[in-house]
Formats: sequence, structure tokens, C-alpha cells
Amino acid sequence: MMLAISVLSAILPSLILLWYFYSHDVNPEPGKAIFATFGFGILIVVPVAILELTVFGDIFSFSNPFLAGLCKAFWGASVPEEILKYILVVYYCSRLKTFDERMDGMVYGAVASLGFATMENILYVTRGDLTLAMSRALTAVPCHAFLGAIMGYFVGQARFDSKNRSRLLAMGLALVIFLHGLYDFPLLTLKELRVNSRNASTQEMIAVVSLSSVALGVLMFEGYIAVHLVRRLRATQLQVKERLDAIAREKL
Repeated sequence: MMLAISVLSAILPSLILLWYFYSHDVNPEPGKAIFATFGFGILIVVPVAILELTVFGDIFSFSNPFLAGLCKAFWGASVPEEILKYILVVYYCSRLKTFDERMDGMVYGAVASLGFATMENILYVTRGDLTLAMSRALTAVPCHAFLGAIMGYFVGQARFDSKNRSRLLAMGLALVIFLHGLYDFPLLTLKELRVNSRNASTQEMIAVVSLSSVALGVLMFEGYIAVHLVRRLRATQLQVKERLDAIAREKL
């Protein structure tokens, strides 16, 4: 029973965020495409894990906790995770017949990322690390959703702008890799520092507060960008809908 509750608590934040992005699409995507994208997002956890343990493993060894945290944040987490999600959104989602608006990029991007984040959190819960899973539900899961939506925005723009397609796709991927790494850097640096809260010095506590604040600040910035872009594209959708409704009324 406890395990079921724990798993539900790990999934619930993803469902709430999924509902947010899905409900803000004036012309919602079919459930089949959404479920398939979410499922593929879950499945890419496997190749990501393999890449993180091999190609993107700890090939760089730093005694300095800040350099170690920086390397693990970008090379060990951000790059492999965002590249795999990018491949899913660009080479599967954007080729769907249902991908017929710029907003669709943000929806599919968020859904793909939430599939990945949900599976990650379930793995933490089933390993017995409930505290970490609950913490991630309120931080890492939204982070993945926001990054997926931001990347999806660029994919959506590229889908309908063949002239600038390559530039837009490169910009989207580079931006989310940077933001993801920037979010993970302070958290993984804290892990490298291994500060014992009971015996921490004043300097160590200042480092903990400062690094935690940076991660929170990056998360809030990502959320602001994602919400702003969703609202902007939704406003465009509503304008188009109003014009089409006006044309339809004139024909009556």
C-alpha cells in the first residue's frame, strides 16, 4: 500500500503538468499521440542510462567539487538526456500528421520530457529513496517539463520555417542543454561537497544556501519562459480561431 502511494506521489506532479500544457492547446492533440509520446519518453530512460554509464560516464576526474559538479551536470546529465529527448521530439513527434501547429511542439516536447521524468522518479521511489523522489517531484519533474516545452517551441517554429529550420533546431537544443546543466550544476556540486548539516561550518552552509538558490532561480526562470511561450502561442491560436469563426459566419 505504501509503495502504491509513493508511486502515485511520484506520478501526480507529472500528470498535473501534462494537463497544464495539454489544456492550453486550443486545438488539443489526439490522446493516442499523447500517450505514445509519453510512452516513448519513458522508454528513452534506458538508452539515456546506458549513455550516462558509458560514453557520458565519469571520464573526467576532478578533485575540485565545483569542476566535478560542472562536468557531471553538463556532460553526465544535460547533454545525453536532452539529446535523446530532442531526437524523440524532432524525429517522431514533428513527423506526426497531428503536428500541424507551432503550439504542438511545446505540447509534445513537454509530454516527452514528462514521460522521461516520471520514469526517473518511479525508479527513485522503488529503490526506497522516497525523500529524494518527493523532492524531485517538486523540482526536477517541473524542470524537465519546462525544458521539454522550451525545446518544443523551437521544434514547432522549425517545423513551419524550413528556411531557418537548422538554426532554430540548433538554438533549441543548445538552450535546453545550457539551462539543464545550469540547473544541475549547483545540485551536483552540493553532492560533491557532501556537506554534513550537523557539523557544517559557516562557509559550507553559505555554499549550500547559495547553490540551492541558484538551482531554484534557474528553475523559476525556465518556468517563466515556458509559461510565457505557451501563453503567446495560445493567444495566436485564439486569434486564428476567431478569424476562421468569422469567415464561417460570413458564409452562412
